[in-house]
Amino acid sequence: MSELPDFDALALDAHQGHTRVVGERAFVTAALSIEAWYLIGVAPSEAPDELEPLIAPVQNAPHVLVFTDEERAEAFARARAEKRSEPSQAPVLHATPTEAVEYLESLREAGVQGAHFNDGQNAVTCDSSRISDLAKSRG
Repeated sequence: MSELPDFDALALDAHQGHTRVVGERAFVTAALSIEAWYLIGVAPSEAPDELEPLIAPVQNAPHVLVFTDEERAEAFARARAEKRSEPSQAPVLHATPTEAVEYLESLREAGVQGAHFNDGQNAVTCDSSRISDLAKSRG
């Protein structure tokens, strides 16, 4: 497996005022180049045996929580379980970037705004249409 891009540095660039758009593009482009995106699995009440990626409100709109490495996803799932006093943490789901982008596109009509990458200090939030456009431009 090749070395992962430095997503923390890319996130800092995406937070800079004058380079925000360029930084966001670089972050998402790097995310599209890795083997897998990691998502937190949750079971909807109407189908408790079927896991779906966790959707959470970010910037007053629903977003899918996405992590660029499994360790970050595991840490988030562990902290979430502790905060909610759950007996076990939610499983981490793996999806290729192509699968994840298709999933984001399918959620757009349901009002899901996009993806929130690497929740925390170095998070990047991006609209699903922008992610789709960048994915298509990669070929």
